Amino acid sequence: MAEIKPEIAGTTAMTPSIFIAVRMLELARTEAPGAIRSMGGVHATFRFKLVLSECAAWDVIVRG
Repeated sequence: MAEIKPEIAGTTAMTPSIFIAVRMLELARTEAPGAIRSMGGVHATFRFKLVLSECAAWDVIVRG
């Protein structure tokens, strides 16, 4: 990530894998600080209020 300097870093997660997805976006914040970080998938779609309030690892969520 540090080498290619992405503009967007995104991940998806079902509820059982949410902590892995959070860790990936935390790494993106460190390695590509200018990138917009997004979370999508089942967990973000159905628990969007909780997802937005529980962690600063992402900038936006994608629902649906």
